[in-house]
Amino acid sequence: MDDYFRTRLHDAGGPPTQAMFEFANAAEVPGAEMDSPRVRAVTELFWMIPALDNDLVSRHKEILGHQDDYNVVSILSTAYGIDEEEAVSMATAWRDRMMVLFLRLREQIAAGKASAALRIYLDSLGHGIRANIDWSLRTPRYNTLYQQDGVTPSKHLELCGSFRETPTDSSCAPLPVPSLAWWWSQLD
Repeated sequence: MDDYFRTRLHDAGGPPTQAMFEFANAAEVPGAEMDSPRVRAVTELFWMIPALDNDLVSRHKEILGHQDDYNVVSILSTAYGIDEEEAVSMATAWRDRMMVLFLRLREQIAAGKASAALRIYLDSLGHGIRANIDWSLRTPRYNTLYQQDGVTPSKHLELCGSFRETPTDSSCAPLPVPSLAWWWSQLD
């Protein structure tokens, strides 16, 4: 399971997206701030949360026959010996716990002696998470099934999302994933 999360952290679109924020905002974060463990943790959370969102959104397509066994749902199902429904609930709870950590850590960093450029960067990370959700619900990557040729659409899926006022898991306890657990140690 730890191998999945370590790999997933770097195989989604987080790193290149995050790298563009400084260019797009014309605000370079000083190296001492960007390289700090707290900023690194919140950045990695930005990479992981959308990756998990994408895993959850893509389940609809996978269930309809476009399989990808390298998904947080199948990983949790296998690791914990639980059915798909329980694994989706667990994945959602873990994602929400990461989002709670992201928001708290981002707030703590911004409330400290963060430069203006760092504050802009931190805001951009939050906008990036939301933008990924919006994109995921509309992109053919997730809402279109293709025929065997991989080019001709055969079915369009209507994806919808909803937002909760409270997370499914708001615990401040680290997840049982060694490569990610250090993120929680960055909270005050």
